[in-house]
Amino acid sequence: MDFLVKIPKLNQKSNQVTVYQWFIQEGEEVKSGDPLLEVTSDKTNVRVEAEVNGTVKEIMVSEGEKAKLNQAVCKLETTETVSKDKPKSSPKDKDTSKTSGSDESQFNYFGSLLGKKEPEKESKEVDLCILGGGPGGYTAAIRAAKAGLSVALVEKDNLGGTCLNRGCIPTKALIQSANLLSQINSAENFGITTDAVIGDFSKAVSYKDNVVTTLKDGVANLLANNQVSVISGEGQLKSSTEVTVEADNKIVNITAKNIILATGSKPKLPPIEGIEHENVLTSTELLNLKELPSKMVIIGGGVIGMELSFILNKFGVDVTVVEAMDHILPYMDKQIGEEIKISAEEQGINIITGAFAKEISQVENGGLMITLTKNEEQLKVFGNQILVAIGRDFNTKALNATELGLDTTKQGAIQVDKHLKTSLDNVYAIGDVIGGYLLAHEASHEAIVAVDNILGIEKQINYDNIPSAVFTDPEAAQVGLTQKEAKDMGYQVKTAEFPFSSNGKVLTTQKLSGFSKLVVNSTDNVILGGSLVGVGATELIHQIAIAVTNQLTVEQLTNTVFAHPTVSETIFESSLAFFGEEIHG
Repeated sequence: MDFLVKIPKLNQKSNQVTVYQWFIQEGEEVKSGDPLLEVTSDKTNVRVEAEVNGTVKEIMVSEGEKAKLNQAVCKLETTETVSKDKPKSSPKDKDTSKTSGSDESQFNYFGSLLGKKEPEKESKEVDLCILGGGPGGYTAAIRAAKAGLSVALVEKDNLGGTCLNRGCIPTKALIQSANLLSQINSAENFGITTDAVIGDFSKAVSYKDNVVTTLKDGVANLLANNQVSVISGEGQLKSSTEVTVEADNKIVNITAKNIILATGSKPKLPPIEGIEHENVLTSTELLNLKELPSKMVIIGGGVIGMELSFILNKFGVDVTVVEAMDHILPYMDKQIGEEIKISAEEQGINIITGAFAKEISQVENGGLMITLTKNEEQLKVFGNQILVAIGRDFNTKALNATELGLDTTKQGAIQVDKHLKTSLDNVYAIGDVIGGYLLAHEASHEAIVAVDNILGIEKQINYDNIPSAVFTDPEAAQVGLTQKEAKDMGYQVKTAEFPFSSNGKVLTTQKLSGFSKLVVNSTDNVILGGSLVGVGATELIHQIAIAVTNQLTVEQLTNTVFAHPTVSETIFESSLAFFGEEIHG
């Protein structure tokens, strides 16, 4: 017989949800209590579980699509009969396994324990336990395992963390699709005649999902190959040597000589009236849309907001970006923000800076109106949907910081010393949960430093040497000190620039905007930092990063031979420009 899996009644205001993720495929066998899918609504997540043993016959609603309460979303083929009173779902907060008081919500994060046997208890002793399987967590696990430590890694969701599942990797996949679409439609400029093509965002999302799945499987294989014990479940820090994990009707008590906290962060919604409307999205929700709106307003002109604005624009969405600071990409060199703003507006993206979102309200035609204040004046901007791309909250709830005496910063991040050690003995923390720039590669490097310190190899990080990359069109990147930062620190600063438009390889791409800039200490000509905007900037920045990290001088850079014709020559020319000797300037 066929059994229909329906969206259950939830403790929320909205009468519909978005299917965020399916855990099963058609033809797959499932058991009662297995998680089938996860849905989102009112900024909370709910897992819907199988009520019967059976085979998945049909998935009726795709990821990213809306579903109403009590709507059938999946069909199971089963020989069992089902009690109407059996619980159907496990509501959860994104960062907690706390349960509410009603019968329909007495579930932990990974499935209902009601009607099941008493959970099994298991004990495990390891050299290192890591809470969180994102870029920092899994890098730390592999680094430690390669050094001979026994390692347990606890992850409540998917391996790879925000970056791989809901952040940098999914957006880069969609950027690839968007840029290819744009390139094909400009083929006439390169002597190629084609009919105009249109993008299919739902197919782009499928491509993105395939990339993410491949990389998730790759991370799992890396951990398995290095004999890392991966425990799926909600981990709780109990002491400086103890972690408890609830997973699949099992409680695992882990005793570890050392612990690394790598629990990451999650999107944070600002206090704007009306922000709980169902058409106000976070980046996580946007990345799973199957159909794009005609107009989108993005609150936040930082890295996430600007990358997504270019993606949406290339797929035909009318985009407006609202940024509270006086320029976009406010935490980068101001010159970068100015250059990207020019390119964005040339491509049809509307940029409003110095404006604060005050209220979101629904209008009669079904869209949303956002009210802004700018220079004490009110502005109103319409969008079918609104994307919130500002702010992150630190995932610290499972760390029991107050009870354990784990020090935190004023912003709520875990406080660490220069060796990434927390206030608890033998407990380290890395990645988003300690604040900073919230970059995946920063977390990965912190992982290496933390593990080396655990191994007795004293290390610390110079955060000035960590590059930042923005995958807009054109790309942008920087490393080291900006001109303003260097001056504020008391350096005698001299900068040298070279325009991308004077480079032969750049000319062949017809994407001429951009520059290469070096920030130099004029007393000894040591390179303090640099920034790039233009073709391939996110790859080229590492040449400057090597110079900054190793305190190279401009003379040493000018003595390096750069191949021709390459975009890398822009960096060479900017080093020559320091002495007024650029060739093509």
